[in-house]
Amino acid sequence: MEMLYYDLGEDLDHYVAVTDNEVLAELNRASRDKAHPGHFDAKCLYVRNYRFLAIALSSPPLESDLLAIKEELGIPDNEISWEFSKREKVKLGMHFPVLKTRHSIDYGDNLSEISVPPRERSWIYVAPQFEKKLRKQLNHVDGLG
Repeated sequence: MEMLYYDLGEDLDHYVAVTDNEVLAELNRASRDKAHPGHFDAKCLYVRNYRFLAIALSSPPLESDLLAIKEELGIPDNEISWEFSKREKVKLGMHFPVLKTRHSIDYGDNLSEISVPPRERSWIYVAPQFEKKLRKQLNHVDGLG
């Protein structure tokens, strides 16, 4: 797609003129043509059976464990990826103004003890043909169901 639409970022008129139908038609063409440079990505986007699956991890294993599982299952580098949540524990509060009965305004944080803790989540993205085997291995490490 980048080869066909290489100048979209430079020419606003060209960018606005490109229609959804043109993009979808090119994705369709690329998903069917193995010689097309965008074939792999188009196939993953256009054909549901080839889409990578996202597996949520509540307590991520060590990267060394994931590398060992990847090696054991023979998953190529371009068919698996993972990201660990690096979000620090932050307390989400109520950062919005509240009109009090005496017509004064205060922030919700000052008026309540309630806070919403963010859910920390890490992810593994894997090609569909490896999903079941990977989930089986992860059950031993992460306790997924």
